[in-house]
Amino acid sequence: MKTFPLLFITLTTFNTAIEAKAQTMVAVVEKSPSSFEILYSAPEEKTVNVIIVDKYGNQLSTCTVRNTSNFKMPVVLANLHEGEYHVIIDNGGEVLKKALSFRQPAPIRAHVTKLTEDRYLVQISNDGTTQPVTISVYDGRSNLIQIISDNVAGQRAVLLKMQGVQGTPTFKVSDPLGLCQVIYN
Repeated sequence: MKTFPLLFITLTTFNTAIEAKAQTMVAVVEKSPSSFEILYSAPEEKTVNVIIVDKYGNQLSTCTVRNTSNFKMPVVLANLHEGEYHVIIDNGGEVLKKALSFRQPAPIRAHVTKLTEDRYLVQISNDGTTQPVTISVYDGRSNLIQIISDNVAGQRAVLLKMQGVQGTPTFKVSDPLGLCQVIYN
């Protein structure tokens, strides 16, 4: 009779306890060159003061959010000068500071070319920064007939078929701040 050596393997598992301390988190997300969104998350509800200051420390805006552990807040700097700004978040226990680098959006340029009796080419350009634009098309009686939203980063062309439109169409190209060019009337 043959004998086989018996081998026992003992598996040992180690349970490691990791103590994770919940932290307050703040993120600032750029939505456009002049608008941002503040995202706040904390482990417990607190009253939070949000302060926006310029590079010299001058307070431009303040807002208090009461009894919260999470919030989103839009910040629009469109009427201010280009430069560095800071968002200061004070929840009574911690003070967090985030930088905002604000620049005026690049101006858009637009041109419309009539290709045939009912086809138009709308060309839009900027300095290469991704920027949302809206093309509004009106008929000869100034009735809105079409809205097109798109992003431009450098150059963009849109071919529009205006079959059945009464009168000569007008094209309005606008950026997020409402700056626009009215073309071809």
